Amino acid sequence: LPEGRSPEIMDIKRKSSPKAMTRISDSTQVLGCYDAKHLFTWNGTNQILAYELQGTDCRMLGSITLGAGSRPKSFAYNAAQELLAWSESSESQSIFLATLKSPDRRVELRNYSGSVNDLLFSKDGNHMVSRNIDSTQVWNIETGQVVVSVSEWVIECTFAASGQTVFLCPQSGNDTLFFDLTRPNAGLKRIKGNFPCWSIAVSPDGNLVAGATLGGEVRLFDAANGELIESIHGH
Repeated sequence: LPEGRSPEIMDIKRKSSPKAMTRISDSTQVLGCYDAKHLFTWNGTNQILAYELQGTDCRMLGSITLGAGSRPKSFAYNAAQELLAWSESSESQSIFLATLKSPDRRVELRNYSGSVNDLLFSKDGNHMVSRNIDSTQVWNIETGQVVVSVSEWVIECTFAASGQTVFLCPQSGNDTLFFDLTRPNAGLKRIKGNFPCWSIAVSPDGNLVAGATLGGEVRLFDAANGELIESIHGH
């Protein structure tokens, strides 16, 4: 909804009318909705608030307090690990990790490639992608270390094969990038293409990855090994 309007929620199964979420005063304060039942917002001062959606009602689960005067610039949540990740300002190179069970005990990851614009967890919560316009990093959450870094602007990325692989679409060139998180020493694989790939999606079973190109071509990849299976050309 437009800035200044409280967000609305509706139960599609019951075909209910939209209901204003009065706890949230402005739609710009919504950070994201995950697995269709976890909603996260910024309270307008220095807290991230977590809610559990139950139909058109929401129950507060807890909160994370940020630094004084800070608001989250990027945000991600993983339901499997109940883990939150965020950055706090356009200049900060830090990524913070915490859980609602232990909100005051947090881990700081230092991203020395600049500030963070976007965060994405793998489904199992073991890895995370951080992006800005200059570079992209894939982190091992347990070790807090970067396992692969790409020194270019990545337009789109996704985890596949149950979080064991990651596909990335760089802004320049026609290649699609593939990395096997179970074999980090194998390095980054470049899959050659005829057109830039700017959109990517994973099949429901996680076994296929589809990349749409600017040339009207859809490329199908094996999610486990990054091999090109087929190229489908539009009419």
